Order: sequence, then C-alpha cells, then structure tokens
Amino acid sequence: MPSKVVRICYFGDSITYGLGHDQKGVDMTRRWTALVDEALKKYESGGLFVYSLNLGENGNTTRNGLERLPEAYAFKPDLVTVQFGMNDCNYWFSDGGLPRVNPVSFKFNLKELIEKLFAAKVQKVLLSTNHLIPVEKMMLNNKSYNENNRFYNQIIREIAKDTGVTLCDMESLLADSINNRALFLDENGRWLHLSSLGNQRYAEAILPFIEKELMEIVG
Repeated sequence: MPSKVVRICYFGDSITYGLGHDQKGVDMTRRWTALVDEALKKYESGGLFVYSLNLGENGNTTRNGLERLPEAYAFKPDLVTVQFGMNDCNYWFSDGGLPRVNPVSFKFNLKELIEKLFAAKVQKVLLSTNHLIPVEKMMLNNKSYNENNRFYNQIIREIAKDTGVTLCDMESLLADSINNRALFLDENGRWLHLSSLGNQRYAEAILPFIEKELMEIVG
C-alpha cells in the first residue's frame, strides 16, 4: 500500500507517563508507551509509519487533562489513548475528606474530553480503565483505594458505552495485579506505579486494541 503516517497521542496521568522509569539508571524505553511504539514498527515494511507523543503527566486528574487538551490538539493526532482515574479517585487531606474529582464531575470530564477530541478531528479515541493495586490502602471515605478505583472504572466503562469509543478494560486484563507485586514499584508502600514487568504486561494488553484502531484508520 502507499506510505501512510498515523499519529498517536498517549494522554493520561503518571501511568501513561511511566513514573519510576525516569529515574537515574532506569530505561525510559521500558515504559509501556515506548514498548507499544517499538511493536508498531513492524508495520513500516508495509508502508505504515506511526509517530507518537506521550502526554502523560504525573498526578493529573481529568480536570487537569481538560486544561492540557491544547497540547494534544497541537500534535494533530489520529488516535488518542485516554487514561485517567488513578488520581481522580484518590482522597487527600487537603480536600477535606473528598475525592480529588467527585464521581459526577469525573463522568462529565471524561465525556467532555472525548467530545473535544472528536471536535478537533481526532479519528479514534481509546479509553482505558485502571489496574488495581496489591495492597489494601484505606482512604478518607473509609473505603480502600481499590474499592474507589473500581467505582471510577465502572464510570469509565459507562462513558465508553455512551460515547461509542473503544474500551480497553485494563482492570480485567490485568486482573492478577491485585496479587502480583512484581508488576509494581514499591515507592515506600504506595504500590501504584508499574515496574518494568508491569509496563510490559500493560503494553501487551493494550497493543491489540491500538492495532485494531490503526487498521480502521488506514482502512
């Protein structure tokens, strides 16, 4: 086929950014986004070239994501992967015992993100739920982090259904994460961010969804 260039924007929080792999002595090419990029090079022999931009930002919520949308627009992506929720569902003392983004706002933020991406002529949006963590950390609402994360993941599923975008259900695809500490970095007991093995598993899980979207883009 004639040469074709497709642009992918990876948009999300520290899971998309690959926190922990930006430290001294750690290879940034082991982030899941970089692993996906490497896997997609196999299509170059057929004339399909993929350019990508990682717009993951540590600590971001969907509210921050909406504010950063112009960064995505500037890249003119054909496909955007959207991954938020790990911070939205978190509870900080500074927020008076409330979630960083309440469930109602989270739902509308995600919907607005998707609507604005399509309005900016993005062809495909791939929406992901979030993995669970291997420790039971209690939050200020007297529920565990995983309970809150599951609740927000269900909102993500509903938004994918309502908007018609493709869902990558990472909670289900990495179902063993809750019992597998090898997938995570310790980070003084936080157990939120993915190890090199975790990033590899994440890349393997999301790659088929990205490939499917790419094939639909190029026809």
